[in-house]
Amino acid sequence: MIKPRVFVATKFAVGREDLNDIESAVRRSLDSSLERLGRDSVDIFQLHTPVFLANDEIFRGIHLNHVLASGGVADVLDRLRSEGLIRFAGFTGLGDTEALLQVIESRRFDLCQAYVNLLNPSAAAGVPASFNGQNFNGLVGKATQNGMGVVAIRVLAGGALGGEVSRAGYAAHTVGGALATGGEYETDRNRADKLGFLIKQLHGNLSQPGIRFV
Repeated sequence: MIKPRVFVATKFAVGREDLNDIESAVRRSLDSSLERLGRDSVDIFQLHTPVFLANDEIFRGIHLNHVLASGGVADVLDRLRSEGLIRFAGFTGLGDTEALLQVIESRRFDLCQAYVNLLNPSAAAGVPASFNGQNFNGLVGKATQNGMGVVAIRVLAGGALGGEVSRAGYAAHTVGGALATGGEYETDRNRADKLGFLIKQLHGNLSQPGIRFV
């Protein structure tokens, strides 16, 4: 029997209260994860806080400087890698598109979690100027060009594709809010309602074309 090759990944957040000592906050999060997982290290450790360029948006995440400047998240992840506690550094591609592209172009990270689905394909494909969701401006291709791995997230648009998906008794769209501008659940449901012809073609539901698309 071939033993499966398993990669263990976990995420961490950086809040406003952590900005004076980012390293301590990140290490505490990793220590807690390792204890819960019963491991000495993880393969992938990912920043899961939106990144912004505008200071007035920091209440929703952190500034790009907190990621790339000296003493920021990228430096901390480099040290954790050198200590053998993690193998790869990742981040979730949420926040300002321009800030995310700068993180990618810095080549400080190995992996990006990309928001991409049938209702907002902009991370992987071009969209018209009239598109009213967040334009991720080809983030997937730019990550690939910079030698990064990509993991697709929000593939079923929080349940808007294929119906409401239960998560521990809750519909997916009730867990948290919109992750990207213009990605509110009701907005996505209205978009999904226009794709009924795909259901008829596949004799199923929108989850099938949604997954096939990604």
